[in-house]
Amino acid sequence: MKIAILGTGLMGSAMGEAIINAGHQLIVYNRTPERTKPLVEKGAKAVFTAAQAISEADATIIVLLDGVAVKNLLLNEETLAVVNNKKIISAASSTVDEIIEIAVVVAQHGGQFAEMSMQAYANALRTATGTFVVGCNAEDEKFWVETLSSFSGGAQRVGEIGDATKIESVALVGSMISMINVGYSTAVAQKLGLAPEVYEPIINMMVPSAAYVLPKMITHDYNEIVGSIESYVSGLTTLIDIVKSKGMPTEVLEEMKKLFEKATTGGYAQKDRAAVLEVILNPRN
Repeated sequence: MKIAILGTGLMGSAMGEAIINAGHQLIVYNRTPERTKPLVEKGAKAVFTAAQAISEADATIIVLLDGVAVKNLLLNEETLAVVNNKKIISAASSTVDEIIEIAVVVAQHGGQFAEMSMQAYANALRTATGTFVVGCNAEDEKFWVETLSSFSGGAQRVGEIGDATKIESVALVGSMISMINVGYSTAVAQKLGLAPEVYEPIINMMVPSAAYVLPKMITHDYNEIVGSIESYVSGLTTLIDIVKSKGMPTEVLEEMKKLFEKATTGGYAQKDRAAVLEVILNPRN
């Protein structure tokens, strides 16, 4: 099968490796062509437009940061001209309204649009152990479940378009709050001069997901990226829009977003999300 990846950042590149390793033909497009080179060296074909990628592929997976980026990529005259009879799925963090709007426009041009939430970080995607939840029309379920399962730990349809986004919203809340919990706990421990062997087991006990980021916070080494600071800013932006649309308070989330934005302007945009510790430790820098 010919599968296109539109967006070869951290997650798109990891997924691309799994697709190649599964024996599929991979087509890649990225706004910055240089970012496709690692996958090209592994056997992928790079193209220069999203329209070309979609037109050549049997299935297209969009791996961008948010719904705005997906709309900019898809909802233009050049790209919409090639979506007829094409199957496209988005893995971007979007609001329900955004994903439904995109699906409607693609359908008006004869395409089949779906959405997916990646229940995995980059390493799991790369090793084909991550899983996906899919929101799509019932008639597209078999295609997407089989296609995605061929290079992952499995895929499951959870409902119509918009339902996967709802599930991702729940995961985003937990992920963002856990990160801040670990960051503040680690910052307090380090400011108090506690040794890592003293505070590490306590934080791991209090926050079960701490093991994914705490070692990086202890060493202040954020070069091995699981999820970037930039992606957390985007995720929080989407999450705030969703929460606000449901009439719930967003003040806590907005303050969390400010921390990640400060980390971005402080030079950590392309570092691991654990780097938020640095702005908690040094708020005036």
